[in-house]
Amino acid sequence: MSNQNPLRSSLRLLLVSHLTCDTFLGFLAGGGLALTLSNRSLHGLTTAAEIGSKYVPLGRARHTLILCVALGFTVWARRFLFATPRYYATLFRTLSVTEILSSPTPYANVGLAPRVSLADIAQGEVLRSSQDRKVVKVGSDIVAKLGSELDEAEAESMAFIRSHTTIPVPKVLNTYGEDGYRYILMDFVKGELLSKIWDELSSAERSVILDELRGYIRQMRHIQRPNGAPIGSVTGGPAIDRRQFGSATGGPFNSEADFNEWQLAQLHEEIPLSRRDMYAALHRTDHKIVFSHGDLAFHNIIVWRGHIAAIIDWQYSGWYPEHWDYCKTRSFVSGTDELYICCKRIFEKQYHAEYFMDEWFTREVRHGGF
Repeated sequence: MSNQNPLRSSLRLLLVSHLTCDTFLGFLAGGGLALTLSNRSLHGLTTAAEIGSKYVPLGRARHTLILCVALGFTVWARRFLFATPRYYATLFRTLSVTEILSSPTPYANVGLAPRVSLADIAQGEVLRSSQDRKVVKVGSDIVAKLGSELDEAEAESMAFIRSHTTIPVPKVLNTYGEDGYRYILMDFVKGELLSKIWDELSSAERSVILDELRGYIRQMRHIQRPNGAPIGSVTGGPAIDRRQFGSATGGPFNSEADFNEWQLAQLHEEIPLSRRDMYAALHRTDHKIVFSHGDLAFHNIIVWRGHIAAIIDWQYSGWYPEHWDYCKTRSFVSGTDELYICCKRIFEKQYHAEYFMDEWFTREVRHGGF
């Protein structure tokens, strides 16, 4: 052991830490290298005075300096000089939307958060498209959602759910405005929409997915609502009521009574007073306010290898009366006894009266329609 060259040993350990990116080994290697170099600097000094005069400036100051340099080289040289392209791609995922929000200029191009151009969008794969928004896969692992009316509250809802639950949600990479559009960039999640593969699934496979969805709904409903949070988006913004022919936006609302009154104001003008009074009487005002997705249908659930890989499209989410998700889901997942049984399975409580009233209400509001 005494015949082993200490400088060679330190350099060998530094190389190992360099290859494994192990900070602890780097610390040992850096310390050993610094001590070895310090000892070599003392070689040839014989008296205590000579050693003392040399050791004080060299053995402390230079020892510390060499240690820091060696340690820094170990960690960062390995990661940046020999990193793969995939490693650099992961750098784009280090900024969550909450970190972006905490910046002096919210939703700006902070740090390494990615951005895409209209040229990138034109070359990408269109996943969804509607009159006012589009969802496009850009490259291999980024999805861009853009639209002139896109609300940044959707990105904040996604970050909120990721931080308060285990519900699988695409990670937001960046959100910003450019060229007259609002962009939300997020991770691409591999899988198929449940609406496309439902008929191909076995009873056992469906059961697994429904049980997972039931658990995720339970998590949403048990999120603690902040004191004073109004009915509306998670940011304290307006509420959105989506129905067959579009959506209406209003609020936020400090009470369910105010929320109901706003809904009644959406009725067609020719609806007689008798039915208006009926709707007003049937709208309860004592529901618990819980976090809701607002459009929890099969077309917003991605499945991969038999499990839910992500729940997407959080633009209608926020704090709403407890029956809200039940009514919205039944509106879009209905038509057969089988689908009705699915709704019964994923919701722990059934809101039959609220759903019945809401279905009739949909026929008579401006953005509803049958």
